[in-house]
Amino acid sequence: MRKFLLICLTAVSVVSLSACSLIYQPVKNEGSVLEQDQISQLKNGFNKEQVLYLLGTPNVYKTLSEDTWFYISRVVDSRGHVSEKVFAVTFVNNQVSTFGYLDNPSN
Repeated sequence: MRKFLLICLTAVSVVSLSACSLIYQPVKNEGSVLEQDQISQLKNGFNKEQVLYLLGTPNVYKTLSEDTWFYISRVVDSRGHVSEKVFAVTFVNNQVSTFGYLDNPSN
């Protein structure tokens, strides 16, 4: 009788814990998730080395143009909704000339 009760309690515990993972899904960040304080420090006239130090390595830069860097981020929320953002930095003569999100450039 004790073994049966122990098996039943174990089975209920396993089922209960596995149901928790179905209900809660953490937010997933993929790519280059830039913080607002990083973006606010970026200024026109910065050189490529300063941008690398501030924002890190871009996701795409040599494929399209060495003078335009793209920082691509993707966020999947707990309900599975996906939002993507693309932050572009354009250089002229090795200095930042424009930057901002592609749907809302700031400069």
